[in-house]
Amino acid sequence: MATRDARPHNRGMDERRSEPRYLVTEDAFVWDLHRMKAGYHTAKIIDVSRNGMRLESGRRLARGSHVGIDFRGMIICGRVQHCSPSRDRFSMGIRIQDLLDPLGAEPMEDCETELAAV
Repeated sequence: MATRDARPHNRGMDERRSEPRYLVTEDAFVWDLHRMKAGYHTAKIIDVSRNGMRLESGRRLARGSHVGIDFRGMIICGRVQHCSPSRDRFSMGIRIQDLLDPLGAEPMEDCETELAAV
């Protein structure tokens, strides 16, 4: 079940951001689009904004990696902006590039290109 806090989560960082981030706690599945055969791994979506999100995961992904994130059947395509250790997990900043519509709309161009390259 999702939790959402309507307040931005990090006021100091939000002053430098172009848009606010909001706290959430949602399970997701993550694929490195250049290593699809490795399969997916689970992650938690920690915060979101219009163009980005922060995930926590047990796996490290390299900066610049293109990822697909399955969240409730919606596929979010993005790029890893940073990945750093956080307690016993890794915290990743994801720049959202495109979404695949869960209702069957055509994929947007960048995400379709990433998926086709695999």
